[in-house]
Amino acid sequence: MSEYATWVRDDGLSIDPWIRTRQRMGSRILTVAPNSMVIPGTVAEWEQWAAMAFPATGHTWCQMR
Repeated sequence: MSEYATWVRDDGLSIDPWIRTRQRMGSRILTVAPNSMVIPGTVAEWEQWAAMAFPATGHTWCQMR
């Protein structure tokens, strides 16, 4: 998640729609809570669920199927 939170679009805002919404309200990321929610799935499943491409795979602590 720490890496994901740094991914930005060409306009400098996050690739994540929820983070982007908060950025537009003036919020900024202070820290990452890596265990706040775990939803296992393959990269392909996540891309389908999120309707977006992910430019990198997860870290070794991620459980991938």
